[in-house]
Amino acid sequence: MFKPATARSTVTTSSGITGVSETVQGANATGRVVALTDDGTGIEIQVGGPSDEMDRLAAEIDQMIKSLGPVDTQEQS
Repeated sequence: MFKPATARSTVTTSSGITGVSETVQGANATGRVVALTDDGTGIEIQVGGPSDEMDRLAAEIDQMIKSLGPVDTQEQS
């Protein structure tokens, strides 16, 4: 069972999408939950694993989340 390990914090992607992030802790694992919304569309990101691996990969996880942006689904003419 995971329990909150940090206070919720604000996350903003490089394209300006804002959301919330919270780290959770289990007996042998750490996880992170991020929720973002843009123009009525939401996305939830969950990542988890052994605590030492999550610590090692924290910068890469942050970079991946910050790189998210909207996708233009309109066909270009």
